[in-house]
Amino acid sequence: MEDHRSNEALKVIHSRHSVRQFQDRPVDDALIKTILDSANRAPSAHNQQSWKFIVIKGDKKRQLAELVTEQSSNFPKPSSSILRMAARSIISAPVVIAVMNTGTLITHGTELFSIEKEKAADFFRTMEIQSSAAAVENLLIAATSLGLGSVWLGVLFLIKDNVLEFFGEQKGKVPGAPRGEFMAVIPIGYPLEAREGPKKKSLEYVVRYLSIAAAVTASFIVLSGCGKTEAQGRTETVNIEALGAVGQNSTAVRRSVDKVLNANDARNREAESIIGR
Repeated sequence: MEDHRSNEALKVIHSRHSVRQFQDRPVDDALIKTILDSANRAPSAHNQQSWKFIVIKGDKKRQLAELVTEQSSNFPKPSSSILRMAARSIISAPVVIAVMNTGTLITHGTELFSIEKEKAADFFRTMEIQSSAAAVENLLIAATSLGLGSVWLGVLFLIKDNVLEFFGEQKGKVPGAPRGEFMAVIPIGYPLEAREGPKKKSLEYVVRYLSIAAAVTASFIVLSGCGKTEAQGRTETVNIEALGAVGQNSTAVRRSVDKVLNANDARNREAESIIGR
């Protein structure tokens, strides 16, 4: 495995950590635009990019911090303390970027998939959250690569409706329009002091491997029969006879998998055109 110290992208990923206090130093608009462009290039379900980025500076940033501080009194500890800490980060940063889901993927998906409306809405809401989370991670990594610090203030979800109203993005504001949803508020700036982030758990605590035994019978589910309005799955089973050595089995399994996937290549491409990221 390549040492992350010799790979620029991996170096940035390993060096990223939350920064909550910032220098009294402006961030150039060109850098903010670069960060936003990076966020906008994240993978998104059906390539809908059902996110919106709101850039907050000056008096609006101060008013947001005041709102968070005011609302913190409605919560017990430790929630109230963490909200007040978030307000201090907002005040400290020269710029704040808020991220919200637009609800357009939910609308698109419930029309596209011929399944129960409630189930479709829950499914595509989850996919919107996944997509926006990927955009936020791109944003954080891009900021780090430019020498900037940032912090994802997830605690503001406790007052998400107040925050959306502050941004003029209330849920259900326009009858019949997609319902937006709060995702993140991210202060950005030059770190007040250089420090390392917290240590992460080693892989042995978070990774579990599943491997093929010496004798195998494998079943592979291959997507097929995919139409423009719905996707249906068909199961194709491939039986692999034991060949003795694990290495030989692995080769046989790979060849059989390739054979199945190649046979269904056209159908898979059609599926990817509908759900591709």
